[in-house]
Amino acid sequence: MNRLEWLKNLIIKDWHIKLLSLFVAIISYYAIMSTLSFEVVYDVPLTVEVEPGMAVLEQDAQILHVTCRGAQNDHNRIDQKQIRAVVNPRNTQKTGAQPVPIDVRNIEGLRGSGLRIVSIRPGTVMVSFDRESRKEAQVLEPQTIGTPLIGRVQLSYEPKVVTLTGPRRRLEGRDSVRTEAIDVDGRVESFTRRVKVLPPAGAHLTSIEPAEITVNIEIVTESVEKIWENIPVVAITRPGLQQRIHIEPAVATLYVQGRSEIIESLSRDMLRVFVDCIGLDTSAGYDLPLDVHWPPGLDITARTEPGSVRVSFSAPAQ
Repeated sequence: MNRLEWLKNLIIKDWHIKLLSLFVAIISYYAIMSTLSFEVVYDVPLTVEVEPGMAVLEQDAQILHVTCRGAQNDHNRIDQKQIRAVVNPRNTQKTGAQPVPIDVRNIEGLRGSGLRIVSIRPGTVMVSFDRESRKEAQVLEPQTIGTPLIGRVQLSYEPKVVTLTGPRRRLEGRDSVRTEAIDVDGRVESFTRRVKVLPPAGAHLTSIEPAEITVNIEIVTESVEKIWENIPVVAITRPGLQQRIHIEPAVATLYVQGRSEIIESLSRDMLRVFVDCIGLDTSAGYDLPLDVHWPPGLDITARTEPGSVRVSFSAPAQ
């Protein structure tokens, strides 16, 4: 068999199997390449490091759009919060805007990830600098979101003054700062919360000290009082007591305080005024305090007038 016939047989023999194999190989190649060439654009915060005593006055881009290429599994494993861009301009003492170029060497958090940076937008950031300064600012009362289930909100917080550090020109006229808002929607009880102090928009602050304040959120409920007169005083005794019990006075006036919606739901027969006589020596007399019983789960307080009664015993009636 000459060389030409051999090549002919190589191509023609089992041509359909060879064609199918070629087709499968091409599909597999593009499938693998698409998996290994998966591209994702990450929004990466940009930090401009400056010399001591200086601060960033203007920065025309706070976020960089970094496109990375690699296997999809590598993208899934990456923690985007760890990716950041850091630049160190050579001369931050100069005034006016300066172009600061950015390349792959400025991107941190991707080492060992298997991803490759293919583009960074923008590739240059305009930055200007100013002398660093410090200034005290009043912390405004935190704002609240929503409405408590009952009552109203009353706030107290500390500290009321923080120290701002940043570019001198940006601190001029910055006399107050705000904090994160506090969600009070549906609250029924008072609570305490640590909230962040928010930097003024566009201030480019280096730091806020302290960065958080403590806020006490008190849910204040309006209390009302209702009075029931001539409530019989009930004696609580041990089972089988034979002696008769004498209570003086035999009735009391009951004062109940609580939220208006709870007080309005109460009725006279839901409340009991009693004196505890269990374990007493029946040959003596006593001045004992009155107690009040009401259904469990009600947020109320109660008092009686008088606050105590005279209790004595006598022989049972014949």
